[in-house]
Amino acid sequence: MALDPRDGVFSLGPVGLIVFYVADLTRAMTFYGEQLGLRRLLLGEGQALYDCGDVRLSLQETPQSAQLTAASPVCFRVSDIVTARRELEERGVAFTDTIQLVAILPEHDLWMTYFRDPDGHPLALTAEGPKGFPLV
Repeated sequence: MALDPRDGVFSLGPVGLIVFYVADLTRAMTFYGEQLGLRRLLLGEGQALYDCGDVRLSLQETPQSAQLTAASPVCFRVSDIVTARRELEERGVAFTDTIQLVAILPEHDLWMTYFRDPDGHPLALTAEGPKGFPLV
């Protein structure tokens, strides 16, 4: 929490941590570490912390299935969505759709494709491409 120096108004900082509750930490670590290739920063009692650039992803094991309810997707930015998807599919990641053009913006186009982790948390790949250039 901070005051914006331009106008003295309260504002939040950038997102720094995302927490996913998982039923089986070992299974989740295999998915995020081996299949997605995220770098693990910490392994503690019932939790693992992964590096996602400026954001950290915390996996916390819980036996309470109510806390495993999926929320909005976490989107991983990639430079080449076709190659990234192909690589993840080769690692056993199952996608739930095809690569889709989701937004035509003034400077670029936005492409996305979705998948889920073993606990059902929605995830996605997203890539910005040159305007009008078909990525798929």
